[in-house]
Amino acid sequence: MNLKNLDTRIEKSSTTTVTVCIATYNRKSSLQHAIECVRFQTCQDYELIIVDDCSQDGTDELLLKRYREDPKLIRIRHSRNRGLAAARNTALRNAKGKYFTFLDDDDRWEEDFLESFLKLAQGYDEQYCFCCGNRIYKKGGAIICTIPKMHGPLIHYIVQGHTPPVAAQFYCTSQIKKIGGYDERIKSGVDHDLWLRLAFSGAWIKGLPKCLAEANTDKKRISMTTSYENRAHGIDRSLEIWKQQIINNVGVGFYCHFRKCYRYYLCEKFFLISLLKGRLIESAYFFLSSPFKWRIIQKTFISLYYELLFRFGLIQEKKIIDRPLFPGYKFERTSS
Repeated sequence: MNLKNLDTRIEKSSTTTVTVCIATYNRKSSLQHAIECVRFQTCQDYELIIVDDCSQDGTDELLLKRYREDPKLIRIRHSRNRGLAAARNTALRNAKGKYFTFLDDDDRWEEDFLESFLKLAQGYDEQYCFCCGNRIYKKGGAIICTIPKMHGPLIHYIVQGHTPPVAAQFYCTSQIKKIGGYDERIKSGVDHDLWLRLAFSGAWIKGLPKCLAEANTDKKRISMTTSYENRAHGIDRSLEIWKQQIINNVGVGFYCHFRKCYRYYLCEKFFLISLLKGRLIESAYFFLSSPFKWRIIQKTFISLYYELLFRFGLIQEKKIIDRPLFPGYKFERTSS
């Protein structure tokens, strides 16, 4: 098969329950681990669509050599690099599953990820989307698990400050198709964009109180999220794209709050990265740039506290209720 043609695929006649998408770009080594996470699921009623977004590191040769005989695996290669949203749309257009989920090439799942979500989803209609908790591994073997407690209108949780958990989302395929799939203009905040548009369409969410995913396992990777300038530029562009639809659905007050929170989040994220790397001047810049300095101080002390507990062996695993990443928004009361 010529993998150089746009959206080339292996035809598959049978229908499946779940379509799993892995979008990849120049991560041949980590991609294999992601594929195996899917292949060894306890639920085998799936199709795996791998969209190679025009990798130049031999990814297409790897897929042909190791996985061409796997009947559940569909290989698609873009003829040019088009970005994450476009790659997921390619998988969505070719999806035959009732449900749709995705695993990025540096993320991991527990072996019962698909089985657990299928048992949950069968009790709800296509108005619902689903998520579960993430597991974060610290140095020294410490583990932090997030437990989502969500059940209600998705917009309610967005306003509270909740954000999409990476590698831990599950949808009805028809639900995503009804809103037109992913917005390919979005280069940063792809998951958040999907949640916003689903929320504005009236979607509800149900959280699965389990930690079944681990995100960003390749700590050495270089990507948009490791560069403050690239990340900030990408988010600013996304905020402009989101602006009118957020104002129309939730109001200008929430949009201003949302924009401020995203900038706070970036400052906090890169403050901690710089601090841990000993870049004190850089970390001071991010601290001074944040509109939520007290939250940075609070979260930094909490992180250091638990890091000390982990290092001295006092705790090995910490389970926490999933807290909002952003501060919640309180609507001003209007007089009747």
